Amino acid sequence: MVNALSPAAVAALRREYEAAKPYAHAVIPNLCNPADARAMLAEIQSLSGTLKETDLFKVYQTGDLANADDDDAEHVAKLGTLLRLRRELNSPAFKKVIEDITGCGPLSSTVDLSANVYALGGHLLCHDDVISTRKVSYIVYLSDPDEPWTPQDGGRLELYAGDGLVPDPEPSARVPPAFNTMALFVVQPGVSFHSVEEVRVPNKPRVSLQGWFHAATAPEGAAEKASLQQLLATHSPAPFAPLPEGVHCALSAADVAELREWVNPTFLTSAAMKQICERCETADACVSLVKFLRPDVSARLQAAMRASETGAWSVVGPAHMRRYMRLGAAADEWTRALRDLERTKLQSPAFVRFLERVTALRLRGVQAEVRRFRRGSDYTVATAAGVSAHGELDVTLCFVDGDADAWASGEVGGFDLYLEREPDETGDVAAVYSRDQDGEGLVSIDAAFGTLSIVLRDAARMHFVKYVAHGAPSDRYDVAAVFECAEEEEAE
Repeated sequence: MVNALSPAAVAALRREYEAAKPYAHAVIPNLCNPADARAMLAEIQSLSGTLKETDLFKVYQTGDLANADDDDAEHVAKLGTLLRLRRELNSPAFKKVIEDITGCGPLSSTVDLSANVYALGGHLLCHDDVISTRKVSYIVYLSDPDEPWTPQDGGRLELYAGDGLVPDPEPSARVPPAFNTMALFVVQPGVSFHSVEEVRVPNKPRVSLQGWFHAATAPEGAAEKASLQQLLATHSPAPFAPLPEGVHCALSAADVAELREWVNPTFLTSAAMKQICERCETADACVSLVKFLRPDVSARLQAAMRASETGAWSVVGPAHMRRYMRLGAAADEWTRALRDLERTKLQSPAFVRFLERVTALRLRGVQAEVRRFRRGSDYTVATAAGVSAHGELDVTLCFVDGDADAWASGEVGGFDLYLEREPDETGDVAAVYSRDQDGEGLVSIDAAFGTLSIVLRDAARMHFVKYVAHGAPSDRYDVAAVFECAEEEEAE
């Protein structure tokens, strides 16, 4: 089954492990007898997988193979080779090999094992694996050997450099999913950040076995630095730029006339604003205004977006929380238009008064930026980042191109999702969230050209922009403004 490694081979792998960048890792070649590896692939293909899609991943998963019963005749007949691998991975001899390669120290009797299948669009975003007593992460690659994997196919293990607490925005090394190899690294808080690159080719799934070797106890202080804990921690709110003096007054006819220069007049009637306000006052506290821009303005912007080839964009991280591009210097009609929307239109006194009219809120400060979410690269994840004590109003003007049905399907990502941050029965908050999650408190907003979304958010409400798939019709651009809400007595 598992090929024996000579002391010289183990020593060579130890040298490879210690020299690897951005952090120590190694790949064991020819892990198993090739016939056994093919047999394991066939056994995985016989299992029924469940598609799971969240802010962090999209993957078909099997049940936990670590708990499959060796004494169950049906399990043995269907999963015999996988069960044999599980026994050998948990053997003292193989754990000694892992200990010698990684220098991880003694391993316990716990070894996790499950099968993951990444089909077209499948991915796993950046994280560090730090949970409980996990000590060494491993992946056994079993994709069809008759169709060797290429870099253009995606599906590589991506490793991130960092500062010892958070990762860089982009990966600095990639490990191909070569058949019958095992990639491994020690789980280290603030260090072992990794992801699985999106699979970009149809009818060629990336198949792997994945799991962890465990230590007897969790490392001291690891939980505080773990990426999951960082996502769930309460952070101090970012500073807001104060709104201009005198902005708080009734929306006037002059304001409406100013807004008509770029806003679709449909949304500026008294009846429409009343209807928007009623929608904002529902339990969802959310409204999407489709085709918010005046038709001629929208047409001009769409043409500019399609012609754009310039603009100074810089990547924003860290990768375990977000990755997108932020606009720096505007350099063409498209980026200048986005900058004007950000700084002139969405922060104008007339628009602020429009927001206060349709939300019945008083706003006191603003943060705003122009973002670009690249296909096959960018996202934000659900976090419990600090929210102003009196709540915040997310106001996002979205721009995408291409097939509207593709964006609306959710298959290519790029949508906004809001959900309530509720603890489970253990008191913990779930780490991942699904677009089709059942229950109240879930709001999904499709990416569409010229849609303005207005969503009230407090500390109990989490938000993310789903990873934009390589197969999306375009990049996603948006102008994202966050307004700080005032205290009730301030609003009176």
